Amino acid sequence: VKEIQSDYQGILKLSEAEMHFRIPQLTNILRAEALMGLGNVDEVPTLLNTIHSNLYDEGQVNANPMMLAMSKLQFSRLRQDRKSTLSLIEEHRKLFGTVGKGDKNFEQSFRVVYADALAAVGLMDQAVTELRNHLELPGAYPFLYIDIHPVFDPLDDHPGFQALRARYSNTSQAETRPGI
Repeated sequence: VKEIQSDYQGILKLSEAEMHFRIPQLTNILRAEALMGLGNVDEVPTLLNTIHSNLYDEGQVNANPMMLAMSKLQFSRLRQDRKSTLSLIEEHRKLFGTVGKGDKNFEQSFRVVYADALAAVGLMDQAVTELRNHLELPGAYPFLYIDIHPVFDPLDDHPGFQALRARYSNTSQAETRPGI
């Protein structure tokens, strides 16, 4: 618990810096999540309103579409909005198919992001499916990374996640990430 609180404190410090991530929406999303994790919820409603305005106002028309879709996905995850999360994952997949042109490394990373968002809004079966698809492809993150990451804690009791743990938890990093 102390490590997680320390992580949240670190995120808060970064978010207080002058837009450390160069993306105000993402900085505010991280800040809101850290405040919620620490139980300091007084500032959260104002932050959520600011994030919503920044993501959905007309000035975002010229924003990087991939980054805007990813920021909207993280916002819907934070708001626990299942419908928006599902539609934004599909929007992001379409954008990535156009822009990413089959970049397997990014595809692998996005599958973990999608699984995180799906688990956060309670869509456990879909989250496990994303993780399974991620782990079945060459270049997957080692299962240990997924198993110890707190965002996937809600999946611990899911039979599909337990099956993934049984299958991949003993796989060495070298076997899952060639070239390491």
